[in-house]
Amino acid sequence: MDLKKLENLAYLARLEMNQEQLEKTAPNINAILDWVAKLQELETDNVEPLYSTAVHALPRRADHPDATSYRKEILSNAPETDNHQAFFTVPTVVE
Repeated sequence: MDLKKLENLAYLARLEMNQEQLEKTAPNINAILDWVAKLQELETDNVEPLYSTAVHALPRRADHPDATSYRKEILSNAPETDNHQAFFTVPTVVE
């Protein structure tokens, strides 16, 4: 990747890079692109896609409903609530 393309890429990524930074970064970008090109050469026609490196299922906990209401405790932290103490009161955003 030449410096002009790298400068354009930095612009598109909204990165502010001076000439010295571009010159320092260009060899690293080229090394990464070379490595990706080597990966493209691998024969993967008969290889199944790997969606996860974990071969076991994650443990799951039982999902039990909780009958306890924490509404009063939660709303006690609110600077302002409605008259019924059921909701937070916030400033109007859309009129």
